[in-house]
Amino acid sequence: MLDEHQSINVLSLRARLRELAEKEEDEMMVLCYWQASKILMRLPATVTASQLMSAARHAFRTPLNHDPL
Repeated sequence: MLDEHQSINVLSLRARLRELAEKEEDEMMVLCYWQASKILMRLPATVTASQLMSAARHAFRTPLNHDPL
């Protein structure tokens, strides 16, 4: 479990998601990793756990092709 103020390296997290997706056999999980990676592409290089959770919550409440204003 992460402390909400702990810094997270987004590039490392994206690399880890890519590794997991490459090893995964379940197509649904590959899609989950891909979707998570898309969310991370919109974030700065370093975020807090709180910012990461906020971005994830926002992404799952908005349509796929929605551009923020």
